[in-house]
Amino acid sequence: MEMSHKERLVLGVIVGSFLLLQGLCGGYLARRLKLNALLWFAISALPLVGVYALIMLQSQAVSMLKTTSDQEKAFEPTALSYRMGRFQLIAGMFLWLFVGGYLLSLLPLPKMVIEILWLAGGTVVIGRLYPRLPNCPNCRKNLGDLFGSYCPECLGALSPGNSSEEANCTSCGKNLRYSRRKRDRNFRICGCSHCGLLLDKSGLQ
Repeated sequence: MEMSHKERLVLGVIVGSFLLLQGLCGGYLARRLKLNALLWFAISALPLVGVYALIMLQSQAVSMLKTTSDQEKAFEPTALSYRMGRFQLIAGMFLWLFVGGYLLSLLPLPKMVIEILWLAGGTVVIGRLYPRLPNCPNCRKNLGDLFGSYCPECLGALSPGNSSEEANCTSCGKNLRYSRRKRDRNFRICGCSHCGLLLDKSGLQ
């Protein structure tokens, strides 16, 4: 049985709080033992990557179970590739945040230079690993080019919002918001907003 969005949020808060507490305890223990606190925090918080991988695989498994049409089956490899790209981004950012930061701290450079290199490296990781949403196999428009005539979540009819980054669905009643600059949206993409083709019932984040 698939969890609702509220249940996913509650589970995410619980797991995230537990892992944060685990990491802080690891850092405190390392400080007491006079070890490198940053490295120990990274090691103790490593399960976070595994948890995210399990969530990603569970989402893909649910999507495959929901698949009913030939078009959805054909889109499965593309959806998996996109989800794997998101996992690589999270894993890459995690490794750079902790392991990369630790290795940079070992260099005989001024603290300000190390911080600049750390921030620049994080920007490069995001730029290289951030996954691009695939194109619709029917109309060939990118699924991230929002908004079209259809709700990308329920594929109902859309009405214009207060700006080009907002729209209202006349079917599910949801107020859709999408920030192109922050690459942030409050909905999942289940189908093409331009031609209305259903591609993935679980939706791409």
